Amino acid sequence: MGENGGKNMKLVAAKCPNCGSSIEVDPNNETMKCDYCRSAILIDEAIAKYKIEISGEVEIKNIPKIENYLKLAERNYSNKDYENAYEDYRKILELDSSNAIALLRYGICKTLLNNYIDFSMEYLINSFKEAQSIIKNKDNYKTDIEQFVLETSYATDESLSALRKYYNTYIINNDDLLNIQKKLFSILLCYETILEFTDNKTHIIEQIISVLKDLIKDKSYKTGSSREGENFYDIYKINNDDKFNLSKKLNYYESMLNPSLIEEKEEGLKQNSKLSKFKFPKQNVKILIILIDIFLWILIIGFISTLFLVSSLITFLIFLIITYDNISNILFNDDSDKKKNCIIILIVILFFTIGVGI
Repeated sequence: MGENGGKNMKLVAAKCPNCGSSIEVDPNNETMKCDYCRSAILIDEAIAKYKIEISGEVEIKNIPKIENYLKLAERNYSNKDYENAYEDYRKILELDSSNAIALLRYGICKTLLNNYIDFSMEYLINSFKEAQSIIKNKDNYKTDIEQFVLETSYATDESLSALRKYYNTYIINNDDLLNIQKKLFSILLCYETILEFTDNKTHIIEQIISVLKDLIKDKSYKTGSSREGENFYDIYKINNDDKFNLSKKLNYYESMLNPSLIEEKEEGLKQNSKLSKFKFPKQNVKILIILIDIFLWILIIGFISTLFLVSSLITFLIFLIITYDNISNILFNDDSDKKKNCIIILIVILFFTIGVGI
C-alpha cells in the first residue's frame, strides 16, 4: 500500500512511471513515493500509465507528463525549492526541449542552487537568450519577455548579493579575488544582456552602475600570515586599460539614468576649453613652482627701482591665482597651503611696495 493509504481511503490501481511496478494510490493526492523504487511520482501520471496498459492502447508520448511536471515545478519554484524545481524543469526539457518557461527557469534554478564558488551566469544568460528566441514570434511576446526579464533580473540580483556577502564576510586571498572579479564581469554581462529587452530599465541600470563601481574599486586581499597569527594584506588594482574602459561605460550608464549629466559635462568642457593651453605635464609642475618662487624673490629684490611695475605685476598674480582655479591648481599642484601662503606673501609685498612708493 502506498504512503497515503488508509482504511477509509479509496485507492485506485496505478503503475509507477519509473520502475513499472503495480501500486495503489490515493487519487486525491498529487504526489507519492513508489513502494518499490522509492522515487517521487506524480499520481495522475501513474494512473494514466496504468489505464493505457490495461486498455492495450499506445501511450501518447509526453502526455500527461509535461502538464503534471509543469504544475509540480511551478509549485516548487514559487516556494523557492530550487533543487526540486531544477529536477522538474530538467524532466520537462527532456520531453520538450522547446518549452520556453522550463528552459528559462532551468537556468535560473541551476544558478541559484550553486554557491558563490560554483555558480556560473552562463547558464542564466544562455537560458534567457534561448527562451527569448522561442517566444519572439508569439502574440503575447511583450508580456512574456517582461516576465522573463523580471525573473532573470531577480536571479542576477540574488547572485550579486551572495557574491558581495562572501567577499565582505571572509578574508579573501588573491585567487578568490580574481574569481570574484571574473564573476562580477559575468553578472555585468547578464544585466547588459537583459537590458535591451525591457522598457523598465531603471533598476537594471542601477545594478549595472553598482557592479561597475565594484569592478573599478581597489580591493584588499590577504597575502599571508605570520606565526603570531597576524595577516598581511595587499591592494588589488584593476589594470589601467580595463579601468579606463569601465569608467567610460560607467559614465555612459550614469548618463542614461540621468541625461542632465551629459549636458553638465559638455558645459564643463566648454568652460575649460579656453584654459586647456595652461595645462602642463605633471613632471613639469615642480619645475614651474621653483621658477615661480625665483620670480617672487626677484620681485622682492627689484621693487625699489620699479615700484609701480612691481605692484602691477603682483596685483595681476594675486588676481590670477584667486580667479583661475585651473591655473592655480597647476601652479601649486593642488597644495592649498602653498597657494594660501603665496597669496599672503604677494599681498604683503604689494602693500609694502605701495607704501614705499607713497
